[in-house]
Amino acid sequence: MDSHAPTPADDSHEDSRPWCDRLQEWREITMGWSVSTFLEHFTYHAGHLGEYKKDRLVEATAKDVWRWESGATPSIHAQTRRILTAMGAPLPAHRRRAKMTSKSPVPILVAPPQTRDDADWEGVPEHAADLIGHVTRKDLLLNRRDLGRLFATVLVGGPLLDRLERWLSAPQLPGRAVAAAPTSIGYQEVGELENAARVFRNWDDQYGGGLRRKAVIGQLNEVSDLLQEHHPADIGRRLHGVVAELSETAAMMSWDTGHQAVAQRYYLMALHAARTADDPAFSANVLAGMARQLLYLGEPGDALELVRLAQKEADGRATPSVVSMLHTREAWALSAMGRRTGFDRATAAAEDTLTGAHGDEPHWIQYYDIAELHGTTGGRLLEVAYKQPEFADQAAERITAAIEARRAGRLRSSALDEIGLAEASLIRGDFDEATRIGNEALDITEQTSSDRVRVQLGQLQSLAERIPAQALANLRERMTSVLATPSFKD
Repeated sequence: MDSHAPTPADDSHEDSRPWCDRLQEWREITMGWSVSTFLEHFTYHAGHLGEYKKDRLVEATAKDVWRWESGATPSIHAQTRRILTAMGAPLPAHRRRAKMTSKSPVPILVAPPQTRDDADWEGVPEHAADLIGHVTRKDLLLNRRDLGRLFATVLVGGPLLDRLERWLSAPQLPGRAVAAAPTSIGYQEVGELENAARVFRNWDDQYGGGLRRKAVIGQLNEVSDLLQEHHPADIGRRLHGVVAELSETAAMMSWDTGHQAVAQRYYLMALHAARTADDPAFSANVLAGMARQLLYLGEPGDALELVRLAQKEADGRATPSVVSMLHTREAWALSAMGRRTGFDRATAAAEDTLTGAHGDEPHWIQYYDIAELHGTTGGRLLEVAYKQPEFADQAAERITAAIEARRAGRLRSSALDEIGLAEASLIRGDFDEATRIGNEALDITEQTSSDRVRVQLGQLQSLAERIPAQALANLRERMTSVLATPSFKD
């Protein structure tokens, strides 16, 4: 049995402790989850079960978790009960959980019964352009509820890793051979599409997902139609490169608006297209993005496997910035697995490799610089500091270095930096500094619709709620107000 899988309580010997204590112990000790990780799993299982209220997916916030674990809310709604049951979490007393045996624990992320849309991803699709057009058309037409039902599950373990290993070990994927009319697109038009893909990527870097996501999906749908035509080899490769980049941007924006399973499908599209374009460095970049998503979802073992695949794919054909970025993802996974020595080794390798970066790096990796390295490393040290507060100083030093080096206009990254530094200040007991930095973080947060930013802000709020210091009262009140404001989703 997986050591991280929840073991159902024996109904004949029900734990008599208050539910708030049992829930907090299960989250922190049994599962080893932060509040943000708990919320990611809650959202995933709500989508998997199809739990909606007034056409919106049932959600929980960091404040909900705090109220449950503080005893302020001794009972829960039936929908919340079903979601927590699927997660394997303890429930309030006097309500029996769904009966399970120790031989069949509820997994955290599972492969569901295969849908027709998922079946298209088995092996390598013969006509990837058809599949891209099919998915993007549905994405453009469906509302959030129906889109969540179309792709309800994030693939992990064998269903994901076996598939990727087959794809990556196969010969280079050929472009679609179609005996059709001559191409309707030339080098100038391809160049314009490549520039458009860069603009969309910059949107994501600056603001996150939100209202811009549909524009990216629409552009991806248009380019997929062009793939139906016969093209000279060099134009075909460049078109697949555009599809790869647009698909990855769509993945990042979908993730940033809470569509985790949809995001993963776009990552898969990006990987297909990058391999067809014969771009192993970008293929590695896509795998690294998929690994980061699994890290957010609490699956560091699978994430590390993806990073290893990415490093193998990029071996000898990637620039120093790409190699350094892969080392930071490796360090992230190792840190999440409690492997501190491995984390230190991978971080040092990332720093050493980045010193060799030069001016001709691909445009899609130019976001990764010394600020990004410091910010990522500081975030990992901050996670350690929640259990070992002595690491808060190291986390604060790294995050401060990231803030000082961060380029202007990177709103999402800047917001995450500031929130992380405020968390470190709270852990260190510097409440005045935490209030000052927290308010700066909120100023930036209000300019972005990123779900990732809101999740981390919820974690800061949860930490602040546990500290009964009057100095934090105004910060707590403002965080509650910001988190209560709906973010743009599509």
